[in-house]
Amino acid sequence: MGEETMRILQMLEAGKISAEEAERLIAAVSGQERRHGFFVPKQPKIPKEVMMRIETIPEQVGKAVSAAVGSMGESSVRNTYPGIKKLDMKAANGTLELVRSDGDLAIDGSTLFSNIRQEGDRLDIRTVTADVVLEMPDNIEANFKLANADLSAKKVIGKIRINAASADTEIDDCSGRWEINSITGDIEAKSVSGKFDIDTRHGDTELEISGPGEYTIRSVEGDIGIRIPENIPVTGSAKTLNGEIDLSGEFERKSETINTVRFERSGEGESIKLSLVTDNGDIEIK
Repeated sequence: MGEETMRILQMLEAGKISAEEAERLIAAVSGQERRHGFFVPKQPKIPKEVMMRIETIPEQVGKAVSAAVGSMGESSVRNTYPGIKKLDMKAANGTLELVRSDGDLAIDGSTLFSNIRQEGDRLDIRTVTADVVLEMPDNIEANFKLANADLSAKKVIGKIRINAASADTEIDDCSGRWEINSITGDIEAKSVSGKFDIDTRHGDTELEISGPGEYTIRSVEGDIGIRIPENIPVTGSAKTLNGEIDLSGEFERKSETINTVRFERSGEGESIKLSLVTDNGDIEIK
């Protein structure tokens, strides 16, 4: 690790700069590129010392925010917000559970909120610590920015974007358009359909597909596992720089190089399209 990067991390630990400022400075001195809201290094291997320090950033951010508004205290709430079609939420710590709602958007659980603001059909939430259930109406457009908060979702239909610094994500029986960007944390999704775009730096991804759609997974450090139902046509590609590619089932290898396999499978109905890439990890498709 270079002296400039070490100096930036020392400034972060001393509280002289914020986590966002540290990330921008590290990117400037190391030539990283920004992709989907997070910086992804050009080199496939991340120095262990740098990774360990980066993973402490969410905890530092959470402590700083908690200290800033700690006097507000914790409260248990259940609030309903009629007519909401767009949701923006930032959380420093806690757990978020998303479930489908037949009615309006509702928040139920124990929270430490800094601010909730509603403007027309948009709800904006800033929370320090939240252990809540969010009841989500169909086709909602939601944007979550999480520092150190795990998220789960069940039967949610909508346009969902998740940007997480350190979070495990579990998705069950969901559809629509999902975009998940994660620095560290595992991602598990089962019985999903639609368009899923997953970009993770450090963590494994398991995806069980139930219906047609487009599924893109990019990982720097992590394994990728894909489960596909029978009789649905499939076209896709899998690439790993340091790992193995395992194709099980009736897949035809259309082309193959040392790092990349292009494959397809015939079937009935609308197709599944896959694009799978990991720098350091195995890929299994069956």
